[in-house]
Amino acid sequence: MSDINVAVRYAQALYQVTAEDDLTKISQLLDQVSTSFLEPEIQNFLLHPQTTLSMKHKLVRSLDLGTPLEPFLLLVFEKNRAVLLEFISREFTKILNQKRNMTVAYIRSAVQLDEETVEEIQQRLAALTRKKIDVETTIDPRIWGGLSIEVDGKIIDLSLVNSFKQLKQTLLFN
Repeated sequence: MSDINVAVRYAQALYQVTAEDDLTKISQLLDQVSTSFLEPEIQNFLLHPQTTLSMKHKLVRSLDLGTPLEPFLLLVFEKNRAVLLEFISREFTKILNQKRNMTVAYIRSAVQLDEETVEEIQQRLAALTRKKIDVETTIDPRIWGGLSIEVDGKIIDLSLVNSFKQLKQTLLFN
């Protein structure tokens, strides 16, 4: 079974045992934990062959995460799936967003977008997808200008770099 499939199964299991009122809190905590576990010092500790399971359990218990996240993380460590925590967190967020009819749009632009522009894009994407849209923007000067939007696995690339690539393809093959 591929790592992503394993991560999906773990995320689904965590979703099923989490009370409806706690879903947002658990999602945020899981994201924080998985992000902190990516820190080189923590990752070295967790993946070191001399780090025992009881040492990992002690680390998890010291975080005082409560139910259901603490027992879940203990199980993840017992099954040697700690390297999948980042993927599990992403999949858990996807499941949560799916159940709430939400999605995230990732917008890359060469310059900072003003709030009005972001809101307009958000409204148009909401109408297009019929979902509530959360927007994450990043500045990427490598696209030279325009935008690149990723939502629900689809990419709308309106960047200058992409336009030039398409023009080059047209000129070369026509």
